Amino acid sequence: MPPANSTSSGDSPFAPTHALNPQVCTKTGARLRATRDQRGWTHAEVANRLLLSTAQVSGLERADASAFHNPAFFAVALRKYATLMGIDCPEAILTPKSPPIVQEPVAESTAASESDSNASRFSIPMWWFAVATVVLLAGAVALGLYFRGRTAPSSPPVPTSRVPPPAPIYTAPPMPEPLPTPVAASPPTPAPTPVTPPVPRPATPDPPAPSLPQPTGDGRAGIVTLARPAWVFVRYGDNAVTERVLQAGQSLTLTSDPIYLAIGTGEGVTLTLRGRPIDVSRFRNGDEIRIRAIDLAALETDRREER
Repeated sequence: MPPANSTSSGDSPFAPTHALNPQVCTKTGARLRATRDQRGWTHAEVANRLLLSTAQVSGLERADASAFHNPAFFAVALRKYATLMGIDCPEAILTPKSPPIVQEPVAESTAASESDSNASRFSIPMWWFAVATVVLLAGAVALGLYFRGRTAPSSPPVPTSRVPPPAPIYTAPPMPEPLPTPVAASPPTPAPTPVTPPVPRPATPDPPAPSLPQPTGDGRAGIVTLARPAWVFVRYGDNAVTERVLQAGQSLTLTSDPIYLAIGTGEGVTLTLRGRPIDVSRFRNGDEIRIRAIDLAALETDRREER
């Protein structure tokens, strides 16, 4: 199992002193895989319910934490998966690591220490080398400045620019006053023509807008039948909600006319509304079927026109 990085410390499960228990994770992952196979669920369906990726669901079943950020996230996801499948998850998923062994430095021999002390007596102090280096650098800088001042060429004189005299200001001649424009006499205003008021027409009432049939509660509003296991979500006009997981061959009878219908699979679905079979392929959205209120209203209008 690849190790997971962690940044916290202390007794927290996020600390680097904790790791996954391979025996517990392998045994729990095998039970989860067997339970999922019995229910006929796929990795994608489980990932959709747990808000995880298919690689993470597969890693939970194989005790592989490479798809998770650290072992603590793997342990939390494993408990959520076990709760979904109705399996008891053991508490000992994370186990503390053994502390690293620190080796003590080996003490030096007495003879070696004595030889080092004797050598240090006759060695030149380090500050002497530092002072000598500073003196050499200062002398080199002084010599460089001296020779640079002797060989630097003299700068040529800068020519003085003359400012040109200002240009004369041009003054435009005054504009002549415009001549008065003769005003033409306006023609006489014709007398107003009497306007005949329009004859009012009787208002035509608008046709009534189509509305969905009211709930009957007799169980004949519709039937949903699935050929493979999937979940079904129904919302009725009174805001009542029905959510159920159907196995292969099971059916769900609608108590009244729905305003929203969602099915967790796009294959093997048979839908009947008011005794009329519905082609659900045009309402397929990926691996799901979603029929909104506007779609149900359009189906009801088509049913009335067929009558």
